Amino acid sequence: MMNYSSEMVTCLFYFLFILFLAGHGASLDCIRSCGKHGPKIRFPFRIKDKQADHCGYPGFDLSCSEGKDTMLELPTGVKLRIERIDYRHQVIHARDSQCFFLRRLNFSLSASHFQIKDDWMCNQTLFNCSSNGERSPNIVKIPCLSTFHHEVYAAESSHSKTIYYLCLGPIQVVDLRKLNATTFTSKLKV
Repeated sequence: MMNYSSEMVTCLFYFLFILFLAGHGASLDCIRSCGKHGPKIRFPFRIKDKQADHCGYPGFDLSCSEGKDTMLELPTGVKLRIERIDYRHQVIHARDSQCFFLRRLNFSLSASHFQIKDDWMCNQTLFNCSSNGERSPNIVKIPCLSTFHHEVYAAESSHSKTIYYLCLGPIQVVDLRKLNATTFTSKLKV
């Protein structure tokens, strides 16, 4: 009777071990990236058309661009390039691959699973500087709004007074106080 029990325990052990290996292998199959330097994609995200449905949660589909960037398409049609995913804090570091400021007034996340992380929300002031001057780390150039004749910079409205001293030519100020905007690297929270 004792031999029968030890054989059964041994078989049960092997069965559980094989089950563990199969489950572990399936989860390894669910970790991918779009490119060599792209973020690792794992649950709740999945790369659409490259990973099985069980690898991700519905609505958390990502895609790979031709340049092997990881992309998130929001229900509004805005495509964001994913730079980093912090799974522990449930934060996605995303950047708009096009000129987000041109579309920002109509931007909404209401139809998606994501929200802009509260501690990164701030009001932005845009500056049109016709001449180059010394730059501060508190301001960021917006290349898609700049031209050969002038450069457009943005600063948090609380830092906007410093730019008056940094732009050498005439300044046109557009204050976006009515718009809760993030800086140019948006942080989306799941």
